[in-house]
Amino acid sequence: MDDAENRTEMETAEGGGEPEAPAVEESGADAAEADDSARTGRAARMIRWSIEVVLLATVFYVFVFQVSVVRGDSMDPTLLKGDRLIIDKMSLFFTTPGRFDLVVFRSPEGDRRDYIKRVIALPSEEIELRGDEVLINGEPIEQRFEHVTSYDYLGPTRVPSGCYFVLGDNRPDSSDSRSWSEGVWVRHSDLKGIARLRAYPASRAGTL
Repeated sequence: MDDAENRTEMETAEGGGEPEAPAVEESGADAAEADDSARTGRAARMIRWSIEVVLLATVFYVFVFQVSVVRGDSMDPTLLKGDRLIIDKMSLFFTTPGRFDLVVFRSPEGDRRDYIKRVIALPSEEIELRGDEVLINGEPIEQRFEHVTSYDYLGPTRVPSGCYFVLGDNRPDSSDSRSWSEGVWVRHSDLKGIARLRAYPASRAGTL
């Protein structure tokens, strides 16, 4: 009986111990696979997030806003060299610039530069310059912004439909609608946006 009991105890011990080893091995493999899967998932999410951020930034830059840096003196004293401006591009899909808006546009003379000037006359309006006085459709307009005086003379001129007459605020030192080749206007299709904010320098930051 003792031998039988001993054999039974041994068989029970051996039988009970055998499944434990593979169970531990399977658990370790599962954990490793789970870690790998988690890392792969995190990497995939990070890549997807990065792509979405780049795409969103591209859409904003192309269609919504961009930052532009002022070069030159033609908009003194309103804008100075090095000013960082926030350009609103989205508005042009829904509306047209108003008088005195600051617009960014492709050079009407065909070079690769962008210009920023102030809209003075709107499409189909008649503009006339008499010294420092600006007349629209025969009536003088009040220029409610700082500008450097110039004394120009331009006979009554009709702005074509879909075009604008623009001037720099530093008029003695500005290449604008007064000086471009005859018949060259700032077309609406050449506009890139409207300057809404000055972001830098902080001491002069604010709306324009």
